[in-house]
Amino acid sequence: MQNDERLEKLSEIEKLSSPNDVDMLIEALKSNDTLIREAAFDKLKQFKFPEVPGKIAKLFRDSEAYVRNAAVLLMAYLWDLSKEELTKLLQDPDKDVRKLALDSLHHVVGDPSVENLIAVGLDDVDVNNVIAAVEYLGELGSVKYTDRILNLLAESEDEFLSSTCIKALSRMADEKVAERVVQLFPELERIDDITLMAYLRFLASFPRVLKNLDLLIDLAEKKCDIMLKEFLDLFAAILDENVELSAEEKGRMFQFLQRIFASEIPSPNKYEVILLMARLNPDYVKKEIVNYLYSNDPMIQLAATELIDQFSWMDYMDDLKRICASAGDEDLRAAVELVIERFEHAEGE
Repeated sequence: MQNDERLEKLSEIEKLSSPNDVDMLIEALKSNDTLIREAAFDKLKQFKFPEVPGKIAKLFRDSEAYVRNAAVLLMAYLWDLSKEELTKLLQDPDKDVRKLALDSLHHVVGDPSVENLIAVGLDDVDVNNVIAAVEYLGELGSVKYTDRILNLLAESEDEFLSSTCIKALSRMADEKVAERVVQLFPELERIDDITLMAYLRFLASFPRVLKNLDLLIDLAEKKCDIMLKEFLDLFAAILDENVELSAEEKGRMFQFLQRIFASEIPSPNKYEVILLMARLNPDYVKKEIVNYLYSNDPMIQLAATELIDQFSWMDYMDDLKRICASAGDEDLRAAVELVIERFEHAEGE
């Protein structure tokens, strides 16, 4: 489209204001020209006439993804007028149309009643629509539907539905509900990987409901190659919440961390592992701190620097100065400089 033609069309769109102009705007929304489409979209948001939602709803069946997505957002913007139409669309024979109706509801802001319409999707015959409904209710923190989602989780044979239910429940649950989730998974080793990742994240939100740390560590030994981050976050949550651990459990967790630190894991994970080991056995970490400090890995050096600062191990001041003088990593150098500055200030007091 030539510039003159585009400007003329944009000017024409700007002047439209009557309900009779809706069809013209919808045609403009289908334009190949991005500026024309965006102008039509912005104008349609202002068209708060009763007949508009019905016409926009027809765009849910359009062949172009942009047009369908625009219709989803427009129906949400026009919520006061589109509620009845969206309610009908939730019962449409076409599963894709039902999904788009759920997407529109997901974008509605400021009306708590929308959760009841989203919950219609929990009974959808298409599992992908059920997953969407669960996800959206989870984002709303909709405790009203906790039992429904727990039942879906208990009956689910779809790993993506199961993981979505768990994620949603992590936002909706209290510890009593969390206990019920844990009861659904008595055999951790039989959980599929996708569901297990979600379950580990769930436990990190409710570490006090964890029943058997030994079994969890056994599983971590087997699965740490694909979900190490989830296990580390869970261990951190257990320590953050001061969950009561036996000396044996602490020892097992520490030994696991030692083993994975010695393995080929990514640098950010090594950083996390050192910090966790220090929480379990600071004496051991202090003995190893020089090795960490002079590592070739800046993330390991950074962890050592933070621990020296945290525990006020001022006898490593000379080592810090050497690292500061030789560090090629700017973040590491900045962190070391701050610790040196704090230690020097403390010595001067």
